[in-house]
Amino acid sequence: MFKVIKKRNKNSMYRKLFEYLLMFAGMLLVYILVAMTLIGQFKDVGYNYEKNLDLQSSVMKKEIKGYFGKAAISAMDLSKTASQKMEDLLEKEGIPFQDLKDRQALLAQAQDAIFEDIKNSMYAADVSGAFVLWNTTVNSKLDRKGNFKSGLYLEIDSRSIRESSIITYRGDVDVARKHHSMPHRKWKLEYDVSGQPNFFGLDRGHAPLYESYRMTPVFTLPGTDQKVILITLPIIGRDGSFYGICGFEVEQLFFKEKLAQPSKFERVTNLFFPNSIQGEKVDANMALGSGTEKGYYYMPKTPLTMKTKGSGLTEFSGQGGNYLGLVRELPLLKNGQPSQLLVMVPKEDYDQDFRENLVTIIVTVILFLFFSIGGGLIFTKRYITPITEGLAMIENQENLFIKDSDPKSGTIGFYEIDELIRKLRENVKSENYDRIPDYLSKKFRDFIQATENLTPAEMNVLTLLIQGNSVDELPDILFISKSTAKHHILRIYKKLNVSSRGELLLYLDMIKGCGMIDHIVGPNDDDEVDKPQN
Repeated sequence: MFKVIKKRNKNSMYRKLFEYLLMFAGMLLVYILVAMTLIGQFKDVGYNYEKNLDLQSSVMKKEIKGYFGKAAISAMDLSKTASQKMEDLLEKEGIPFQDLKDRQALLAQAQDAIFEDIKNSMYAADVSGAFVLWNTTVNSKLDRKGNFKSGLYLEIDSRSIRESSIITYRGDVDVARKHHSMPHRKWKLEYDVSGQPNFFGLDRGHAPLYESYRMTPVFTLPGTDQKVILITLPIIGRDGSFYGICGFEVEQLFFKEKLAQPSKFERVTNLFFPNSIQGEKVDANMALGSGTEKGYYYMPKTPLTMKTKGSGLTEFSGQGGNYLGLVRELPLLKNGQPSQLLVMVPKEDYDQDFRENLVTIIVTVILFLFFSIGGGLIFTKRYITPITEGLAMIENQENLFIKDSDPKSGTIGFYEIDELIRKLRENVKSENYDRIPDYLSKKFRDFIQATENLTPAEMNVLTLLIQGNSVDELPDILFISKSTAKHHILRIYKKLNVSSRGELLLYLDMIKGCGMIDHIVGPNDDDEVDKPQN
């Protein structure tokens, strides 16, 4: 098909129409691609990933702010309750807070008084653990640096997280049993804060509670493999005395369960950093992670290097794999260091989507071009061929005069071309012999001259045909048999060098149109035509 088009003159109707159709198809293709891109059939993968990750981070930020905001309110209530319970005990005993040092019995009373409040606050905040730690110890002789703090640290048993059973991580065992709580497998009487600088920061002692809300970095809870962050608030007396701290624990497993999000991604990792990411490295061990509700996520085991990528995304590379994601600020603390949220997906998922999108575009373009070119060729042929056939008929004037019993014979199917042919036929018929084209004039002269070789009987048959009689009417008019009539006609074909009935009728029409009947049959032959021949 293409070779045929190639051979045509560059100004031919075929080529012109085909080129216009291709131009139209190209513009239509561009329009379709733009339209389908706008409605999302074709994706800018980078832009879509940024948009969906930004949406994911927005939802996650809202959930985290709501979750920790709720915890902050419960922590403030717990702080006020713990302060009131401590002051009630001190007033009852008539001693200052400093005199609680090394007095296990009184500290056990304080734990007993606050136990249910800690447990209820933990349920209300929907966290994995809660604590009240007093700024004192029961063994000051051994703890010369003041790293051990007396108090209660309760946790929801991670082995039965949905049953809400309580275990005592730190605190008096007798008090725990009284409140139906089993000791933690790594239980100790007091909490060691030596590994957590500023955990008991006294600088918050004179600030309002809502400005004293703090979160520790992610760390492993001493004696366990639990990765946690602690939410802390100071416990302040009416006179401004600093009694200790209270707050909540959010453990990794708990965070994962509570903060799992619906997502358009099959695999997405949400990393919550209580403190800002430092430098160009991202250490997932310093974050709590969650994924999708129905999917799964992967916590990188090694630090990731950040590198800005196009489309507003950041690439995170490490030994465990590469990711694409966004880092967003997450202000949770008033007058404190902002937290950060990292939402990312495996880069291989992005690459797969990019390849699939590219293949979709390429296949769409190829199919469109295939059908455009094929349709253009078919349309061009069906539309132009009748026109060229009509022009060829006009150019070859012999075919212009062919008449048949079928009234549609010689028509092209295009009104304008058929009208042109009809008018040309009328014009040619109305012209005289001398106006016939040279090539046809010569053949016509040869035909006229050959009529002189006809016998009288054959001339009678030709005359009747000129007058419009059909072959089937000849036997009745001449009183001859059909075979004789056919014999005469065959001899006429041979002598006049005519190959077909159509060609004979063409010459007969020309004889009539040119007014040359008398030239062939003579002025008086008409009267003798009807006479029977012997």
